[in-house]
Amino acid sequence: MINSYFLENGKLVVKPGYAEESQWVNIEGIGKEEFNVIRSLGLHELVIEDISHGKQRTKVDDYKDYLFITANAIEFDTAPISFFIILSKKRIINIASRQLRGDNKVAERLQKNSTLFSAGPDYILYLLLDSVADAYFPLLDEVDEEIEDAEKKLFSRPSKELSTKLLNTKRRTILFRKNLVELRDLVLTLRQFEGRFLNTKNTFHFQDVFDHLIRLSDKADLMRDIIATTFEGYLSVLSNNLNEIMKRLTALTVILMVPTLIAGIYGMNFIFLPASAHPVGFYIILGIMFSFGFILFWYFKKKKWL
Repeated sequence: MINSYFLENGKLVVKPGYAEESQWVNIEGIGKEEFNVIRSLGLHELVIEDISHGKQRTKVDDYKDYLFITANAIEFDTAPISFFIILSKKRIINIASRQLRGDNKVAERLQKNSTLFSAGPDYILYLLLDSVADAYFPLLDEVDEEIEDAEKKLFSRPSKELSTKLLNTKRRTILFRKNLVELRDLVLTLRQFEGRFLNTKNTFHFQDVFDHLIRLSDKADLMRDIIATTFEGYLSVLSNNLNEIMKRLTALTVILMVPTLIAGIYGMNFIFLPASAHPVGFYIILGIMFSFGFILFWYFKKKKWL
């Protein structure tokens, strides 16, 4: 799907398909028709190759007449979406393999205030990057809630499911941090093109995005450390529980060992054994067994092993 945005008589016009007079071209979903339009733009063959491959690392390439920007967005899940931006002095073109929620927000904002087009294509770039950065706030808040829930269950109900959940949360946090750091470096790199492709009047807007990304990446770092600490606490709880189980099993083994030893001695093939010929010798031996068992049970109970 291709939509072209441009001003006509001071009003914002949205035209399906590619329009030569457009100031912003939004391409979502790269099918045969969309790829033919991309080829017709006269872009460098390396740019066409990167777009056709899809997933790329975050970078900024200078092709003299335009900048080719590659970045990754995460909106709904943990699968990054690679998107591409071609920024010239007169136009901005963004290309994504599927519809991005941030693009829709930018389009709605431009429709409400069409005068934003007068700030230049680099201002639309700012809006796009800002929407990508803002999408991380609810994602990190969700991770924060997952960590808080895991901490509550840590001492009450430690389980295998909890450890799996913590590991999945850690993977998500690392992925978020990786993308945030790449976006932060991307915005920093764009500052090198002030005066060429970035209007100096819009510098403060890009600085604002940079500040948001620093705050988000710092929060992701903090969450990663909290998850590591929580997981260490989980392992400590499991270790303590295992120690308690071993203490109980050891106590029960010692309690049963004395009666087993006495029974083993009186099970030997000898005729004369103490109290073996006594009329109530059997009950005397049982009493000794139960006495030792009770004494050992009382001892371990006092030591809180049972």
